Amino acid sequence: MTRELARDVENRGGDWREVVTFVRHLAPDLWRRLPHPERRRFVRHLQAHWDIHRHRLPPQMGALIASLCAAMGNCR
Repeated sequence: MTRELARDVENRGGDWREVVTFVRHLAPDLWRRLPHPERRRFVRHLQAHWDIHRHRLPPQMGALIASLCAAMGNCR
């Protein structure tokens, strides 16, 4: 469902990261509501993906890192 929402936001010219921000605000309540087996399932299957996408870098820092990578010729 989150991926579909992110695609829809991008198709409308938005940024998928805003969907993650929205979910981040809901996450504590969602976690409290999950039964223990579902929490274990989340940790087992999705936590790595969530951890990668939930952290956001300030735009200024992202620009600095990009310029440093370009200067070093080491961007991927």
